[in-house]
Amino acid sequence: MSLDRAPSSALPPSSTAGPAFGSGPLPPPVPPPVPPRAEPASLGWWAAFNGAVKKLKRQVLALHYANQDPRTGLLPRIFILLALAYALSPIDLIPDFIPVLGLVDDLLILPGLLLLAMWLIPKDVMEQAKQRAEHEPLRLHMAWGTAALVFVLWDGAILAATWWGLGRWGGEALQPHKVWIVAGLGAALLAAEVGWMVAAHRKEARLRGALSAANTQPDLQEALLDGGSQAEYLEP
Repeated sequence: MSLDRAPSSALPPSSTAGPAFGSGPLPPPVPPPVPPRAEPASLGWWAAFNGAVKKLKRQVLALHYANQDPRTGLLPRIFILLALAYALSPIDLIPDFIPVLGLVDDLLILPGLLLLAMWLIPKDVMEQAKQRAEHEPLRLHMAWGTAALVFVLWDGAILAATWWGLGRWGGEALQPHKVWIVAGLGAALLAAEVGWMVAAHRKEARLRGALSAANTQPDLQEALLDGGSQAEYLEP
């Protein structure tokens, strides 16, 4: 008997050989499983770097205690104060929302100040300061003076750029009013910055009051610190 005339019952129903020749289309092939997407190497490097920076920021309290040690010399003390002032500032010199340049703060400025201060401190003083930071946790105050200085630098750059832009593209009609335009912009910036600092200071005061009230409840203190501003810099 030829193959094209074989009855359809020639193959048993349980056969794995598929349907008989000419009886219908073959079932579609099952696609192979999609392997999980590997995380880019750059993201892994960035996560590791962020972890190292956060670990470095935990040494802020140790620097605070090293600054109180009389064995710390004048030069290390200067860099300790610079590092503490910048680390405890509620705002950055270069805001994070600025593309590329916003990363300079986390990549260079703050880690550089912290590492330089730690390198200048005598080793025995730094080790004792780390032990004290571990056994005497303390939430440091925000550096509001540093925030005010950063605002002054920002305002100077913005006002200078506005003055230059008006002189170059403002046209003859705006030249007599250039001083008033820049002065008005400066007043608006000052009002906004003072309002922000007052609100941030009140928020910090409320957080400190809540921490003081939760003095005997470590779990509540940890939860409050996790929700507080700049908590990662201020915990030991």
